[in-house]
Amino acid sequence: MAEHERLSTGREIPALSPTVLTVLKEVARLFGDRSAELHGCSKEYKVWAGIGLTSFSFSHRESLKKFIHERGSGRPELIKLGEMLGLQIVGEHLQILGLLDKLVTGPFWRLAENVTHVMETGATVSLLLSWVRECRESPVSMFSGNCSVPSLHSIAPGSEEFLEKLLSVNPSEASLEAVALVMESSLGYFEYLFEDFIPGGKYSGAVDDVVMDRTRCASATNRFIESGFGFVDRLFSHAPNMSIFRREARLLISKNHTMAWLSSKSSEERQAIVSIARASISTVRAEETLAKKLLSEAILQKGLEKEKEYVAKCNLRIKRRNQAIAAISPFGFIISVKSISAIMDSPSESDRVSALSAQIRFRERAPQQTPPEPKIYTLSKKGKKLTEEELHRQLVVLIEADQKGTLLISSTDHPFTGRTIRRWTEEANEDGIVSSIKTRSETSLVTLSFPSGSVSYPLPQLETLLNEGPFE
Repeated sequence: MAEHERLSTGREIPALSPTVLTVLKEVARLFGDRSAELHGCSKEYKVWAGIGLTSFSFSHRESLKKFIHERGSGRPELIKLGEMLGLQIVGEHLQILGLLDKLVTGPFWRLAENVTHVMETGATVSLLLSWVRECRESPVSMFSGNCSVPSLHSIAPGSEEFLEKLLSVNPSEASLEAVALVMESSLGYFEYLFEDFIPGGKYSGAVDDVVMDRTRCASATNRFIESGFGFVDRLFSHAPNMSIFRREARLLISKNHTMAWLSSKSSEERQAIVSIARASISTVRAEETLAKKLLSEAILQKGLEKEKEYVAKCNLRIKRRNQAIAAISPFGFIISVKSISAIMDSPSESDRVSALSAQIRFRERAPQQTPPEPKIYTLSKKGKKLTEEELHRQLVVLIEADQKGTLLISSTDHPFTGRTIRRWTEEANEDGIVSSIKTRSETSLVTLSFPSGSVSYPLPQLETLLNEGPFE
């Protein structure tokens, strides 16, 4: 769908975010059973159980647009949804998805619900693939309403009204193009999904009794699994203080029908079973205590690992900041477009590129300037470094964006930041850099980093020392 929309509109559409998917999400959110307000206005707009949302959206899109027109004033999300529902390409895609729901997804779901063994699903794979190939070669075949697996069509619940509406609209050329793309993608997906059942797959021929017995408990659907999750989720809401192990026990008792099984036993058998269970209480409690201890230790270890990762990230961020400060030392912190000329006057192109890159990286890592445009701090493209012209443009954009807002030099950094500085002593001299200038109250505190250590001075005092004292 995204590919067809991209080809039809010429716009960049994310692979997993075609407009029709946005429409379905918004219809579910605003008109579904759990929506906060509007679905209560009319029962007509509830998503009925057993009816596919896509078919509903296609069949009632005109009613939805009318409802939005009448009730959507002042609701930007409703107005936006109404605009999307009015797009021709959305209607075409809803029709295709609705037919897929009625002719493919629905029948196969009903097949999964009615099979006695999961291996039986493989018998219909060839029919499905044949139908998909036919629709790919002749897209109009999909709009005939023939089910992908005809024998399953009679099992469908009463949704003829929706299927009739889906088939009542003649497909456009764009719809046929979309069907061809969808079927091409679906064919690859189904071949991957059923690779074990298609010719050449390990279950394509006769399956021996050992495999049949080994897979007899495999569920054809995820309903049982989801019901287990729902049961545990309910326990978290209704018994928030219950331990994890007791939740597990409650789940096993409920889903395995343990109490019904126990009731089927005679009184003597029940008494014996209960006696054995009671005798093992101390062992179970000891195991639970040990499990709690191990879980607590695992949680603590995980917390320590996260803390260690956080500290490592902080240290790396500090290291990169210091490297960025050191990298701009030849020219200092460039704060105006005019000052870039000092870099551009360098005779070596590699030096100019390095200096421009250092200025950009400094703004990212030291004052952490908000990027005025995407990828402004990216210094390479497809594995190659950006050219001098591209780097120059990025630095200009950063400087101009900074000058429109709060200047970086008025907050955490200063033009002195990154400058080299020499300190004279009676015995020798040593070179260092201005590592940071931070404003506290009305005074800026300057930190100088030397090989022998760091020292800090108020900015006015440092300026005096630069003019008269042992610094240059």
